[in-house]
Amino acid sequence: MDRNQGMVNRIFTMEGYTPLVLLRAIPPYNDTRKFDLLNVKYRTSFDRQTGTLSLAPNPTYMPRAYFLYDVRVARTEEELAAAFRDSTWNHTTTAILEKDSPLHAAPPAGGTHGSARVTAYEDNRLEIEAASPAEGIMVLSEVYYPGWKAYVDGAETEIMRTDYNLRGIAFPGGSHHVEFRFTPPPFVTGAWISGAALVVCCAGLVAFHPRKRRLQEEGR
Repeated sequence: MDRNQGMVNRIFTMEGYTPLVLLRAIPPYNDTRKFDLLNVKYRTSFDRQTGTLSLAPNPTYMPRAYFLYDVRVARTEEELAAAFRDSTWNHTTTAILEKDSPLHAAPPAGGTHGSARVTAYEDNRLEIEAASPAEGIMVLSEVYYPGWKAYVDGAETEIMRTDYNLRGIAFPGGSHHVEFRFTPPPFVTGAWISGAALVVCCAGLVAFHPRKRRLQEEGR
């Protein structure tokens, strides 16, 4: 595919839409965990003998949104790199954060995990109906990027960088509606400036119109 064609044709790709290359676009570990965490369902397979390109399923991929109940904290780049090199790290059960979580994440009793269902997916908005029997980290298989905000039942909550370049939020137990919105501060500021300029222009037109009519009536 051509560059950024996936966004045009609504085909999810690892690189997504890339006007600028992020420093943390792709995880640094080169094994199947990278593809699992980025929700890669199919990988390209090239047959050297026939010269054909095909798609091969990746049966261990992680869902678009899921829950983890074990947390490790890596506060520096060195600790983060060491955590990913650790062969005991199980990406299906343990989330690696770069700061302490406000909730106490612990495996729920009985081994029952939560469920998360994406109900709306747009370029700048994503909605999820989620339920968990205990507090945990809800991980979204989307690249962490400044400007995104998360809301649980309408109340804003912090988005934490998880597993190097993904988004995670502290999720309370129970059933909740989660929404992610992309509202970067420069866009909001620009919208306010544009709105103010439009109001000034409209006020100027309203003030100018009676004066123009009066001058026409006076023959000037």
